[in-house]
Amino acid sequence: MKKWYKLDNAAKIFPSVSNERRSNLFRISFTMKEEIDPLLLQSALDMTIDRFSTFKVKLKSGLFWYYLEENKEAPIVVKEDPYILKTFNSRESKGYLFRVSYYHKRIILEVFHVLTDGYGGLEFLKSLTYNYLTLKGNKINSQNMILSDLETTVEESQDSFVKSYDGRIKINRTEHKARHFTGTLYEENWISLITGKISEEDMKMLCHKYDCSNTQFIASCIIKSAYASKDIIDKKRKNPFQVFVPVNLRKFFESKTIRNFSLYVRTFVDLEKEMTFEEIVSKVKTDLTGELQKEKLFARVMSNVKWEKMLVMRIVPLIIKKIAFKIGYVACGESANSFSLSNLGKIELPNDMKQLVDEVVFSNGAGDSAPINMGVTSYNGYINMTFNSKIIERNLQKEFFRTLSSLGAKVIVETNELEVL
Repeated sequence: MKKWYKLDNAAKIFPSVSNERRSNLFRISFTMKEEIDPLLLQSALDMTIDRFSTFKVKLKSGLFWYYLEENKEAPIVVKEDPYILKTFNSRESKGYLFRVSYYHKRIILEVFHVLTDGYGGLEFLKSLTYNYLTLKGNKINSQNMILSDLETTVEESQDSFVKSYDGRIKINRTEHKARHFTGTLYEENWISLITGKISEEDMKMLCHKYDCSNTQFIASCIIKSAYASKDIIDKKRKNPFQVFVPVNLRKFFESKTIRNFSLYVRTFVDLEKEMTFEEIVSKVKTDLTGELQKEKLFARVMSNVKWEKMLVMRIVPLIIKKIAFKIGYVACGESANSFSLSNLGKIELPNDMKQLVDEVVFSNGAGDSAPINMGVTSYNGYINMTFNSKIIERNLQKEFFRTLSSLGAKVIVETNELEVL
């Protein structure tokens, strides 16, 4: 009998609201010292998938809910497609909800959010790369930093949202509509990548100067850049410009899950009211620090799980739930979000692997309503800040890099082949 899993609380909405224009995928890539051997990478994937049972699944629909069923097929490594973060063709992917590809020295993992969040994707890619490098003959001491040689544990496969549930806790939280970027959409769902790289020393200097964290500083630069990019922001609405920041809940709760376990916090400003950069930083710090309290996060987790446990939600057929999810996603997700800033933080690899991995880049998918987003990593002495964009206009990106340069950071910009800054 095939194994199966319920979708975790965060994953339940994604099958109903995802489409070609809003794939809800994210992407992590490792750039190696040497050209990738695709045959060895395939062998490494064969080894890795057996370790991650929650990745070795396909999406199925039942009467009341979608669920994940064990996939008996073997996932296939492919050459990278220039059209990144595109929805999966179930026939081509053999039903898998992730894609492993390669390009020259780069190993790329793209994941549908139904499976996991950035943390879980990173753990999978670390294990895949570890297996690939060992197959190449490298002797690597894992330093207990790689999930390898064992089967997926119960803790790793659990839905930590449901495990943490306490129905006595309540929260009142309303979402406010946000202003959105407008612009010329690429044809055929092309998504551009523009990565700005600064040294960790420069970032440390800037954060010390403004007494803030990396994420708070980057969010402040995004907001400052939005002020200077009003030409591509909806002029008809006067709603606040709102930045969503996903938070890894494993840092606040005892959880080892490699499924979804994150929530967003937010900061916002009124673009009609002028602010100095110092005032923006202060506002961002106040907003994010206020929401990054365990009690508030815990209440948010309870609120998210509570709707799932309601009797009406359990007995309503899936076809009706899909309609409700689409309405709720637009009202509480898309309409409230101007820009998503996802920071994976400092990437830790075993010392023997660090010598063989040059760069780590994280990209978070974009949709029509929030066509520009950013993924951030810190690795090998550099902060990589990667814009994903579905629109041709470059106003925000240019202003962001100008802001960093004006504040004293030396910025290196890289982009995919259709891009010209």
